[in-house]
Amino acid sequence: MNNRKWYFEMSKLMGTAVIAIAALWIVLPAAHAGSVSSDEVVINGGGIYPNSDVVFPEGPGASEASNVLIGGAPIFGGLHPAFNIYLTEPGTNIVSDHLFNGLTGVAACFAAQPNNQGPGTSDCIYFSSDPSTDASIGAPCTAVGTTSFCIPETGTLQDMTPFITIWNGGSGIFGGGSIKVQSDVVPEPSTIIMLGTGLLGLSGSLKRKFFS
Repeated sequence: MNNRKWYFEMSKLMGTAVIAIAALWIVLPAAHAGSVSSDEVVINGGGIYPNSDVVFPEGPGASEASNVLIGGAPIFGGLHPAFNIYLTEPGTNIVSDHLFNGLTGVAACFAAQPNNQGPGTSDCIYFSSDPSTDASIGAPCTAVGTTSFCIPETGTLQDMTPFITIWNGGSGIFGGGSIKVQSDVVPEPSTIIMLGTGLLGLSGSLKRKFFS
């Protein structure tokens, strides 16, 4: 096969690859916005509070979580101080979701707890992914000592209990409870664009090499 014919065969293959990549760029985000991606918060009440599992689906018409009360969790040392767990987009330090304890007077969260936790313990767990109601969403994450944490999201259910244990000096959650969060990870179209651009650049280089 001469150089000219080889080049044209390679060009056809690369052209097909570029078209396939462009199709993926369109299809993957659409699929992601459907049933695949969602935010989820799962609380094991440790035998004290009812377990809760709240899912926030993404996609057309789906609303973002706006400081939603997920439920109670028997956390030692509530109210002193509040904790903030920020989940950040992979490869960035930008907050996409926010898990925190609230000080709102919800009876189910502020009842007297076993083991001398006493009334007024801050056990109300909130979740937010809406920038219109939570100023931290879309902003750079700032970790603060043992009260605010920046956690890169993985797209899987991630256990936040160890960070709460750091926050309250090792006491953790009473009764073997746990708090887990799944934060959806958005595919990066820029990666697909870069691959397609690279293939086009390679095609141009081959043309210059064999026809110069």
